[in-house]
Amino acid sequence: MPVRERTDMLTYWMPYMEGSPYVLAAFADPVHYQAAAALVVDPAPDVLVRVFLLFERLAVPVAVSGCLAAEAARVGVLRREGARLAVLEWGGMEVVRP
Repeated sequence: MPVRERTDMLTYWMPYMEGSPYVLAAFADPVHYQAAAALVVDPAPDVLVRVFLLFERLAVPVAVSGCLAAEAARVGVLRREGARLAVLEWGGMEVVRP
């Protein structure tokens, strides 16, 4: 994500995460995100990036596995040489367990 958009997203979500000793954060798989919330843009953009943050407040740390770099590489770039219309959608939600 470009710096401004990344900063806007962090500025929005950080207050929701404050006050918890630990926060587990992950991004929804773009395929699953599209299946759950289809998006059609007309006219169709040259580049479409959808980022959905899922986070959970934790009382204790947990071990996680995976590679953020590998996940980030799948998202692609927002600004592509020659792209006339680029769309970036970002959102998120807190995961609350009973």
